Amino acid sequence: MHEPLTRCAAIDIGSNSIRLLIAEAETGATFRTLASEREVTRLGESVFRTGKVSVEGMERVRVFLLKARGLCAAWKISRLRAVATAALRDAENQQEFLARAEEALGAPVEIISGEEEGRLIYLGVKLRWPDPGGRCLVIDIGGGSAELMVSRDGLLQQVHSLPLGALRLQGVYMKSDPPLPEELSRLTGGIDDRLRLLPDFENFDLVIGTSATASAVVAAISGEDKSEVSVGQVRELYQMLTGLDVQGRRMIPGIGPQRAEIIIPGCAVLLRILERAQAATLHYSVAAVRDGLIAELLGA
Repeated sequence: MHEPLTRCAAIDIGSNSIRLLIAEAETGATFRTLASEREVTRLGESVFRTGKVSVEGMERVRVFLLKARGLCAAWKISRLRAVATAALRDAENQQEFLARAEEALGAPVEIISGEEEGRLIYLGVKLRWPDPGGRCLVIDIGGGSAELMVSRDGLLQQVHSLPLGALRLQGVYMKSDPPLPEELSRLTGGIDDRLRLLPDFENFDLVIGTSATASAVVAAISGEDKSEVSVGQVRELYQMLTGLDVQGRRMIPGIGPQRAEIIIPGCAVLLRILERAQAATLHYSVAAVRDGLIAELLGA
């Protein structure tokens, strides 16, 4: 008889959404997706405003984790790793959150550092770009933080975790819809203040964007052909977005109804990073923390 293939589950509790991925090992360094779930929870909305995860946010996560627990049992997984990121790193009531989350899931939930978050994202990228070659920059803009990974010849060298998440910046800078010029000026100024401190941040052979922000930007520019776009195209999209209210932004193909609420600060961060890196082109990769978790659990 053949030995059963290993099945694992990964859960990423982010500042804007929560994701589940259940996968099965295949031959070689690959895996097959068995189940995938995502739900927008906006945990960071209350954390970045009040310092605490709201009761409503905890309940949304609890319901999701109960469903995830059932799926894990149905697929008879052998290993599970659940992690939480920027919003929970900042939350004053993180212990209460963890207790409720672990009770619902029936398994531990760990709050990881920004550096660990970046490492896992990079592992996910390497599944699709096993040998990026040269000097590579990977950009992941989440709800609470932005992770910037620098590698050379496929080896991760630096991880920069910055408090430049789209949901966080929306709450800090965006008070009007469409945003006022002075709000946009403060937004880009705040982003630049963080990016200015990054050392040796240029001369990249390849720049890869991950996360929902990059996906929405690339899809809005190039439609379903999510491959690569020029920095000039990203700049033009940002200029268009800033002149629209949320209803207008929702009309743009590729930007979902909820992403439209926070796409302006997300696109601003992406554009300023690309300009700071003196990049000409952005490539898109479907990769996230959960992909890195699965790759590590399965040894892919």
